Formats: sequence, C-alpha cells, structure tokens
Amino acid sequence: MSNKGFTLVELLAVIIIMSIISLMGIPSLANIMANGHRTCDNYKDAMITASKSYILKEGKDIKENPSYGNNFSLDLNNDLIAGGYMEEYSDSRTDIGYKNGSNIIKGDALVNVTYDSNTNTYTYKPNMVCLKKSTNNEVLASY
Repeated sequence: MSNKGFTLVELLAVIIIMSIISLMGIPSLANIMANGHRTCDNYKDAMITASKSYILKEGKDIKENPSYGNNFSLDLNNDLIAGGYMEEYSDSRTDIGYKNGSNIIKGDALVNVTYDSNTNTYTYKPNMVCLKKSTNNEVLASY
C-alpha cells in the first residue's frame, strides 16, 4: 500500500518556515512605507546645509543690506536651487510645500534665517511641509 501525501510534521514544518519568512518581510514593508517621510527629513536637512552655504557666500552682503534686517527667508527655488546650492526635490510619492498661515503653498519651501548681531550667529528654521501625492495633499510631515 502506497501512502502518498505529506505527514502532519512535514506540513507543520512548511507552515513554520513560511511564517518565519513572512515575519522577516513585515519590517521591510514598514521601512518602504516610511521612506517618503525619511526623504523629506533628508531634504529638510539638505535645505539647512544649503542655506548655511548661501550665508557663507552671501553673508557679508546680507549683513550690510538693511532691507534684510535680522530676519529673512531663503526661498528654495529662487535662492537655493537657482543659486546652485542644491538640487530640485524629486520623489514620485511626495510633494513639498510650505505653510503660509493655514494655507499650504505647494512646490516650494523656505528657510527662515535669524541673525543675532550680539553673538554674530545665524539660526536656521525650515518652513517645509511634506505632502503625500496619492491622496488629497495629506500632510506627512511639517517642519
């Protein structure tokens, strides 16, 4: 008599192996889903670095020009990208923008710079909103 098929032990072994493989894949999926937010974080950090480079190059002119005052904004497109300090944001899943009061302006971001003449230091605060493209501009992160 020929017994064809799998024993209970063999079936349990296959189920356990498949469970282990699927459990290994869940953190990878979570990382992939969170990657859009991480891209925005990285771009925000790049904007601050580019703003520091901009200030190093243009700082003397800014300090001597009274129209800037102690607080001014560096525009992502007009100052940082056009000046060659950084590249344009590109991510197929997210857009960026900035908040102007309660309104979100898509396609640009700002870095607000404050100059302290007492300590001769600059403070950089990004004004950037990361938006999910696949939804109706759901805000993923706001800086």
